[in-house]
Order: sequence, then structure tokens, then C-alpha cells
Amino acid sequence: MQKTRILGIDFGLKRVGVAISDSDCKIALPRDPIENNGYDGVLEKIASICDENSIKAIVLGYPVGFKGERTNIIEKVDDFCARLKDELNIAVILEDERYTTVQAHKYMNDAGIRKSRKQGLKDSISATIFLQVYLDKLNAELN
Repeated sequence: MQKTRILGIDFGLKRVGVAISDSDCKIALPRDPIENNGYDGVLEKIASICDENSIKAIVLGYPVGFKGERTNIIEKVDDFCARLKDELNIAVILEDERYTTVQAHKYMNDAGIRKSRKQGLKDSISATIFLQVYLDKLNAELN
């Protein structure tokens, strides 16, 4: 019997970052980002990832400002969240994604990743960071 996993999504207007937990829901790993050419295409790819990996929940990055204020993209993320819930029938958990882009850039710089590769990876690494935060909280509650 295949264990379930949790999917992390960093919604962006150009790209959607994707991360997935291991089967024990302890470690988050980045996946290739999805080009955002419209909700339908993104949702189709996410549905496929969910089916292939026995996803039990989605952790969606919530882009509040540094002081907790609403940002310009929050309405789009709220719309996307509603579509995820309606079309995939999977629990969606919102997770604060403040500072994850900064952390992703630091990680890529420390790892020596070429500038040409950074833009595509940034979103999935950000998704990995906030998914890992969620997994750590989840596992701390279980212990």
C-alpha cells in the first residue's frame, strides 16, 4: 500500500513552484515548476501530480506582506485556492510564505546555482521551504 504525501504549491503569475513530501511526510523535496498559462492548465498538471503521488493535502503558500498586510497577489491566490478545493477535492492548507523567496535565493547562491537556472528553480525551492516548515510543525504535533 502506497503511503500518502503532501504537496506544496507556490502560486505565481508566471510560474507555480511545486514541492512534494516524502511518503513519511517528514522531508520536502522540490519538483519542476509549472508554467502558468492559465488556471486550467495548472490545475490539470497539479491534478496529475496528486493522482500519481497519492497526495492527501496541499499546502499553498500565502503571500502576506512582511508586516502581515495583504499583498497585490492575495486575491489571485484566494481564487486559485478556491479552484483547487472545488476541482480536486483535496484539503488545502494556507501557509505563510514570508521570506521564502529570500531564503531560496540564499540557498541557490550558497549552492552555486547558475543565474540562468535560478529563476525557474526559485519558485519550487520557495515551495519546498514552506512545505518543510509545515511538515516540521505537523510532526512536532504528532510527537
